[in-house]
Amino acid sequence: MASQKETLKTKNGFDKSYLHYVNSLRAIAIILIVCGHTMFLFNWQDSLSLKKFCYIIIENGTVVFVFIAGYLFQHLSYKYQTKKYLLTKFQQIIVPYLITSIPAILFFVFFQQKEIYKVPAGFYDHSQLQQIFLFYLTGAHLSPMWFIPMISLFYLSAPILYKADKTRLFYCLLPLFLYVSTQFGRGLVYNSCLYFFSAYVFGMFCSRYKTTINPILTNSLALAMLFLIYIGFAIIEYMHFINPVRYWNLFQKLTLSLIL
Repeated sequence: MASQKETLKTKNGFDKSYLHYVNSLRAIAIILIVCGHTMFLFNWQDSLSLKKFCYIIIENGTVVFVFIAGYLFQHLSYKYQTKKYLLTKFQQIIVPYLITSIPAILFFVFFQQKEIYKVPAGFYDHSQLQQIFLFYLTGAHLSPMWFIPMISLFYLSAPILYKADKTRLFYCLLPLFLYVSTQFGRGLVYNSCLYFFSAYVFGMFCSRYKTTINPILTNSLALAMLFLIYIGFAIIEYMHFINPVRYWNLFQKLTLSLIL
């Protein structure tokens, strides 16, 4: 699948490849994320072992999605222009976020307070104007909205990441980035950004060296080894099921990204 490409013509006359396999991976990542958001609907009282298994396999699909974001950012860096890039993200991501958030924010600011454990401490001690700003800043008004403020930090970091991609030293720091991710869990926007940063950079790395990595990933032996590693991470997490989205699951989902 990784070898299937459709050539696209850019304005500058250069031929670049449309990555079908990444588009397929994005569809799988979306399915994982949607499934992850349905887990709470089930009654797990009589199936705790199954609950652990399902959470380990399905939850945290956002790692795969962020991996893809980093992959595509590097792949399309040949036509990167800071002003155009930021303007496009503002128009296609931020503006819809600002508009679609209005009903929920108005409701939770002026009509009913949101559950205290779902907003930062002391949230409702602030003025209503500050509450509106904080809702936009954190995405706490609707649970899935946390992703937009978090990924926006990656958009703002794009000029730095673009330049870093041109140096080999940047990717030598990937083990350090992975270590940093193990020290942070998903939560506040900056925590989530630090947690997912290694996944984003790993995606950039796999794109930067795709001509070397992709042929390896089509090898049956390599896939079998990756699958065993994936299962190993899942078993370790199952045996130590305390915080399923901290680090073992991160490594598991990054391995899954390579397999898929």
